[in-house]
Amino acid sequence: MAVYGMPGVAMDARTSRRTGAAAAVIVAVALIAGTCYRSVRTDDVLRVQVVAEQLGDGIVNGSDVRLDGLKVGSVESIDNAGPGRVRMTLALDESRMPGVTDSLTVLAAPGNLFGISELGLERGEGGRPLHSGTVIELTGSAADRMSDATMGALLRQLSQTANQVMTPELAETLRQLNTVSKAFTPIFEAMVTTARSFADTQLYAPSYLMGQYGATLAGLPPFVAGTIQLLDNLNNMEALRTDRAAFDETVVAMVDELLPGTALTSSTARQYLTEYADFLSPLLAALGSMVSRPQQSSAELRELLTRLRAAMPDGPDGPTLNLKVTLSDVPVLSTILLGQTPEAGR
Repeated sequence: MAVYGMPGVAMDARTSRRTGAAAAVIVAVALIAGTCYRSVRTDDVLRVQVVAEQLGDGIVNGSDVRLDGLKVGSVESIDNAGPGRVRMTLALDESRMPGVTDSLTVLAAPGNLFGISELGLERGEGGRPLHSGTVIELTGSAADRMSDATMGALLRQLSQTANQVMTPELAETLRQLNTVSKAFTPIFEAMVTTARSFADTQLYAPSYLMGQYGATLAGLPPFVAGTIQLLDNLNNMEALRTDRAAFDETVVAMVDELLPGTALTSSTARQYLTEYADFLSPLLAALGSMVSRPQQSSAELRELLTRLRAAMPDGPDGPTLNLKVTLSDVPVLSTILLGQTPEAGR
């Protein structure tokens, strides 16, 4: 069998040459058609150059470019455009860039949780529509339109802030604050203990307690006024002004005789009457048990006092007992008390 033959296939040299020539022609036609198509079709990729003063950390060839959160292209190349200038060529999909002009703003930021950087485009007001070859200058007065919010920039800002803030003076201030705060620890512990004890032993609602405290404070102004009046009276005492010697003797007598005598009397009473004081508690308990219902007894005593007050109205010479006695059936008492005859008494 010939070297060009295949088992079970009838083929000769002439047929083989024809088949090979036909395959070569088909491949050549396909290549020519593809080349012509690429040469005559319109390129829908916008190649825009962005010149900026800074390049975000992690922005390299192939980094994604996004608009409104959607990928619209990538960074095709990054070149040096001079001292302090960087030129980035962006390959953008023209069909995904509606309404974007050369007034756009560029933001370099992390694209995911791993900190991989990408460029984000934001539309600006006015400007001219983008086309291939557009050069956008983000330097000088327009430098604020290029922002770097990548992870590296954030770490650098954090480091600079820490270096500026964490000064020896701040460390000394924190140390002093820690020392001073330790001095207030007993007060805080006492406050916590008091609050806990109050919560454990509370019997009345806070609103009721506040009302009682308010009623107590109602008597504070008269007390303060009385104290001031007392001090004023002491300051204006006639004895202090005219007879200072007698006043001094009175004070000396109180200090040297009255107070020591009172202290001696109290000490003696404590020595000889301590045992009798133990009987006071059972006595008071017995007196308290005699009134089984204090509220009812209090109401009855109040009613008795009210009726007694009504029976003794105020008169010209003071309270007078309001009493009416019928003596028509007792002529002797009528004669004695009213000075009448038995016939007139009737």
